[in-house]
Amino acid sequence: MTIEEKTKAYKIKVNKLIKEIEEILNSHLSKSKQSDKITARLREEYIFAKNSYIKKFNNASLVTIDPYSENVKPELEEGDIEGTEDDEYSKIHANSFGPFNPVEYFKKGNFRILWILKEPYVKNGEYEALIAGLREFLGWHDQGYEYYRAGWKTINYGEERNPTIANLIKISKVILGKQGEIFNENDEGKNIELVMNHICIIEVNHFPGLALKGTDSDNGLLKDWLEINNALINLLIEFYKSNIYITNREILSLYVEGYDIDYDKITAVDIINFMTSKPFEITSSKNGYPSAKIFGKKIKPYFNEGNISINEKRNTKYGPVAIYDILNKLWVGWYHTSARNEMSDINIQYIGSWINELIKNQNRKIKPLRV
Repeated sequence: MTIEEKTKAYKIKVNKLIKEIEEILNSHLSKSKQSDKITARLREEYIFAKNSYIKKFNNASLVTIDPYSENVKPELEEGDIEGTEDDEYSKIHANSFGPFNPVEYFKKGNFRILWILKEPYVKNGEYEALIAGLREFLGWHDQGYEYYRAGWKTINYGEERNPTIANLIKISKVILGKQGEIFNENDEGKNIELVMNHICIIEVNHFPGLALKGTDSDNGLLKDWLEINNALINLLIEFYKSNIYITNREILSLYVEGYDIDYDKITAVDIINFMTSKPFEITSSKNGYPSAKIFGKKIKPYFNEGNISINEKRNTKYGPVAIYDILNKLWVGWYHTSARNEMSDINIQYIGSWINELIKNQNRKIKPLRV
């Protein structure tokens, strides 16, 4: 199967998925029930990877599956066999996310926070279970439900702790506290549940990366997956309307496109880093930040550390960046959410407070949610 044939096959599958999601959205079901059906349908998506390809990730630091590898296929072809031998293929289902608690997330007037992450993971134990015949395929995890059920264990308990999810919950808690949410200092579990009720998560690539050794994603391959899934992600973002969209700077740069041709030597990552390191007056000047788009919508630089005032100070060399598009969606980029040094308690307090200032200072630009 050539790259052109694979691209066409992926697009056919994504377009079919989008059509079925649109049918769900046109139903008379409540938004929370629609969300349940959408995430269930998303988990039905799959790809195949040859076992010899999967096993190479035992010695690989980057986990992202290459959609155009000769050993990865959207569908098996004649002569291909699904099985556990090296020259056979394993089926990898998509994982789903969405709101931790759809019923609470869609409550009228609820303050919503949408996070965009890179990709889920398959770890050694899951693949070993597949090879041992204890699983029929990889993936198919309802992450929103699983993490919500784990609750406080997601934050600080053994194997169930996920540093990315833990940090985004902690940052969201700071934002919600600044927005007036009341927390009980003596009930951490209840507080985490309350914060989760306000959060929705979307992933650039829903097929889990093969984290058999490391957990770092390949941003180049994520760009390939974004091109495949762009219309799908845009549809999900529109459905899960939020007050604010938060991601890390690497993902934010994946969405930036269409900057001036005068900036032919600049990349999307350069734009995000430029906005991070330069004062607002420079980035917003005619000779500063180039014109660019997210999902075809023009964007402009937003507030940065130099022109908003908060009490907290960040203890990191990596600054935040934020932009808004012409539809007044607020997009915030930060260093990678799971990075331990960058996500210290000091920096978590800083970014949460910083985002709150963005919301407060630009409140007139943010339109009310339409439910």
